[in-house]
Amino acid sequence: SLVNPSISEGFGLPIVEAAYCGSPIIASDIEVFKEILGDSYTSFDPKNRQELLTILQKVSEGKSKITPILNEKYSFERMVRSYLDLLPSII
Repeated sequence: SLVNPSISEGFGLPIVEAAYCGSPIIASDIEVFKEILGDSYTSFDPKNRQELLTILQKVSEGKSKITPILNEKYSFERMVRSYLDLLPSII
């Protein structure tokens, strides 16, 4: 599982990596995460600690399930290939 209580992100690569690995995701309800994952993750207000604690408690007690997602919108493999192609030009 990935728990990401971020207040601000440029893109959210850990979210994409977790989705690629099939990990369940609990993350802030910030705009970039919504854009990447849509409704496919458990979201919470990053400024509300109690909300996150409640979600984590429900999950640990088995009262709430978070399901792994696979986001077809982004490709981790494509990102790595693009990065490796770009690397020689910046070294």
